[in-house]
Amino acid sequence: MKKNQAGFTLVELLIATSIFAVILLAATATLIQVGRMYYKGVIASRTQDTARTLTDDISRSLQFSGGTVPTLNLGGSPPVSAICFADTRLTFVVNVQAPENIAHALWQDTIAGPGSCAASPISLTAPNPGGLDGKDLLDPHMRLTKLSVTPSAGSPDVYDVEVGVAYGDTDLFNLDGMGKPVSCKGSVLGGQWCAISEIKTQVFRRVED
Repeated sequence: MKKNQAGFTLVELLIATSIFAVILLAATATLIQVGRMYYKGVIASRTQDTARTLTDDISRSLQFSGGTVPTLNLGGSPPVSAICFADTRLTFVVNVQAPENIAHALWQDTIAGPGSCAASPISLTAPNPGGLDGKDLLDPHMRLTKLSVTPSAGSPDVYDVEVGVAYGDTDLFNLDGMGKPVSCKGSVLGGQWCAISEIKTQVFRRVED
């Protein structure tokens, strides 16, 4: 007795393999795109959180510290500035990425008081700057695009605070004439992303001088 033996021909196997390969490639491309979008969202969220945290810290320092809030230009190349609130000092540079172009873009340390703001300036090019209780306030690959604390024209007890933080290498940004990142380029270079977050607020001083 003969039995019928059904099977796949070589052409059918090739067709099935091709269809499976196309499905697998489509699924892989989808997973890669999802991962890239997730990473982009993480970068944007981290940049926003850093700018918001820095703004909140400055706002609290302004609200509960008496005396003046000096901003000093310390010179150097790139130009270094410092802002002091009571016993807290922020030393920083703008539009310079750390740690590729400088060891630290924003460093916080403790000083004796506002009168000591210019005393014992730290070096942002040093891997371990001096200063009591010093710490870096920016993650790697971040830079400041703006940091200013100025008295409002309307009231001496109100300060205008502007903070800008950017994440990414310089070639990922569209820059203005001063080298400030103003927007991210539309095309993605490799697997890298960039993000910019800027915050402006007004803070009322609660402590009398």
